Formats: sequence, C-alpha cells, structure tokens
Amino acid sequence: MWSILSEIFRNDPAKMRVARLIVELGLRIYGGEVYIGPLKVTLTSIAKALSVDRKTVKETVKMLSTDEKLGPVLSKIRSAGAFLNEASKILGYTVIIIEADSRMPGIIAGITKIIADAGRSIRQIMAEDPDLFPEPKLYIVIDGKIQENLISEMFKVQGVKKVYVS
Repeated sequence: MWSILSEIFRNDPAKMRVARLIVELGLRIYGGEVYIGPLKVTLTSIAKALSVDRKTVKETVKMLSTDEKLGPVLSKIRSAGAFLNEASKILGYTVIIIEADSRMPGIIAGITKIIADAGRSIRQIMAEDPDLFPEPKLYIVIDGKIQENLISEMFKVQGVKKVYVS
C-alpha cells in the first residue's frame, strides 16, 4: 500500500501526511467522508491535527476514495480498537515490542510459546501490517513484569531482529 501512496503523493508531502494518518489510524473513507467506526471525523479536525488546510484534506480524501486500488480497501478498513500500549504501566502490564522479518512464518507462535511457558498471561497482541507500516512491529501486552532470560529466548525465534521491553 505504501508504494501506491508514495506514487500518488510523491510531489505533495502534505497530502501524503493526510493519507498516512488515515491509514495508520484505520480511518474509513466512505462517500467522501472519513469515519472511525460509526463516528464521522471532520476534515477540519484532521487538518488541525496535521497543520494543513481543510482543502488539502478534502482533496486527499477524494483522491484516495476514487483510486481503483485504494478506494475499495479504505472503504472497508476498520480501526483495531483500544490498544493498551500507552496505558500498560498504569495497569501494571509490560509491553514487549518485536521487530522481525514479516515474511517469516511462526514468529508470533514462537514468542507467545516463550511467554506461555514462563507462565505469563498475554493481555493483548497487536501486529502492524507490513503493507501499511514501513517498519512493522509486533506489540504484546502481558500481565506484570517479564523475566530477563525470556528476552534472550525471544531472540532465538527465527526472524526476530529486535526486542524491546516497555
């Protein structure tokens, strides 16, 4: 998807920022309007958030909705919902962030097996789609703290490049 967006907006960084926000937040474009779930998002609020004018947002939405490849996808896309990443510490959870080769099968299975074998409970998993995010990450929210030795075990999972704990 990024290659299509980059091609469409290669000469217009402001519109690219609008398109990126729409895709990264899972905003849906339908009938020239922008939605998150059933809620309509005003073009003005997007413009203010990105410090661009409303006309730029309107033109971007029109271009996206009429594109033969992106239009059908963006009319069906949905936000993934409540993500506990930033609230994890308040709730007493730990976030494990994995960077890995997204083409490699079994990464989630390998990481979750390590966590389960250690007796830790997984609260939430969110994987960024490699077609939507240039450097996709896997986020795993677990109850409590993670033992240090488990991090080194995670590096042994084929395809794992980096492991961060937050």
